[in-house]
Amino acid sequence: MRFLPSDLILSEHDVLEPDPPFVLNEHLDILQDWVCGASDLVIEIPSSSTQGRNRGIKLKAYAHDGVGEYWIVNPITQAIEVYHLGAEGYRLAGTCSKDMAVENPLVQGLSLAASSFFKL
Repeated sequence: MRFLPSDLILSEHDVLEPDPPFVLNEHLDILQDWVCGASDLVIEIPSSSTQGRNRGIKLKAYAHDGVGEYWIVNPITQAIEVYHLGAEGYRLAGTCSKDMAVENPLVQGLSLAASSFFKL
């Protein structure tokens, strides 16, 4: 899995900049000077002014274009919402509080302490 601080070009009309996108090694062919295609995981850390955009336009665009997993990290509530992509779009797989671990089924053994997202 690679961390990619870059634009994510999902389609001709959808160019977004997540915080950050991740791409599995087997999908490295979508990398150029930007990510051209759906990454495997996108994490968004919304501010009060971007909360609606992250739960609206971005969530729909990521699902439509095939981003497999979407995390919304909420610094106010100190919780992480984990969405998995299915046939009908994203479903909320779970919400992790800061004292829990966040796991990604795409990467066997990947487990992150949710609290690590909220340290200053």
